[in-house]
Amino acid sequence: MAQLQATTVHASGSIKLGRTPDTSHTGMMWYDSGSAKLHFTKCILVPGTPGTPGGNGTWSSAGSVPVGRYNLAGAGVQNAGLVTGGRQYPTTPWDLSCTDEYNGTSYSAGGALNRARNGLAGTGTQNSALVFGGSPNGTCTEEYNGSTWSFGGTVPRTTVGKPGLAGTQNAAVGFAGTTNAGGTCTDEYNGTSWTSANAMSGYNKWYVGYAGSSQNAALSFGGSICGNIAPYYTCQTEEYNGTTWSSGGNMNVLRSGLGGAGEVNSALAFGGFYPGNQTNSQRSSETYNGTSWANTSNLPATRRCIDGFGTQNAAVASGGKSWPSNVNASSTYEYNAGPATPGTSDSYIMGSGSISI
Repeated sequence: MAQLQATTVHASGSIKLGRTPDTSHTGMMWYDSGSAKLHFTKCILVPGTPGTPGGNGTWSSAGSVPVGRYNLAGAGVQNAGLVTGGRQYPTTPWDLSCTDEYNGTSYSAGGALNRARNGLAGTGTQNSALVFGGSPNGTCTEEYNGSTWSFGGTVPRTTVGKPGLAGTQNAAVGFAGTTNAGGTCTDEYNGTSWTSANAMSGYNKWYVGYAGSSQNAALSFGGSICGNIAPYYTCQTEEYNGTTWSSGGNMNVLRSGLGGAGEVNSALAFGGFYPGNQTNSQRSSETYNGTSWANTSNLPATRRCIDGFGTQNAAVASGGKSWPSNVNASSTYEYNAGPATPGTSDSYIMGSGSISI
């Protein structure tokens, strides 16, 4: 049996004789001669628990758009957004210039576009929005200041088929939306003029879904393939980093004429159109995490040529066309994700141990 030769040993703490423990703080040590054990106090790590992301969101009805229409454009966030343009065929005039602003509950009239059109794309905020493209005259750009629209720089190509647009009013990137070879074109906007950028890497396409609030982080997904090339529709996703495009994870549901919201690593897709699966494609919603798409709650009704605005967890979807009735929709739906569960950080508690001597 070992024999203690000194009453105090200098180490990380001190060793003392006696059975009465000293647990005033960690690093203390004492010797119990009765049990012939050396006791000590120590810190014990209690690992934290990871949080969980928000669950699948749900769609609920909200304030209707004053004029039912499809192929419109949206911009902003759930409590401060807008929709503009679009088509109300067969009602005349077919193409619209009206802008409607959303406050999280209802729409009210805003300033009208200078040029009525449909199939345009939008980005930015309610008080600083940007739209480009659309039919007729797909080279038009307009900027909104919260009250009125003014013309911006002319687009160097004709974008009449629902292109994609990401970024801000003064730093945006527009892509796709043109028939044949132009369906891979990319152009960047600096608040005054457009310049050509590197082309998309995938199919020539139009009627795409899109997301992103930065010129350097844009997302394109789905769409129709231009040039009469089978399979005519795509579930392809492409990501733009400000210089080049790269392939992302494919959508689960093939479709065109869909709406989108959010960012490159947290996007939401909803609605759309695919002849082989009308009901599913026009109600389906999916979320994107930067790598893969996951199915989430369906829209309450079938919608194609729809648009909206917001984030992945708090989005708005407005307008579009219903199926099979083919009615110009004025309905608005809000998407809200389930609550996230917060995690806990690592912590330490006082513990003790012993060594037989």
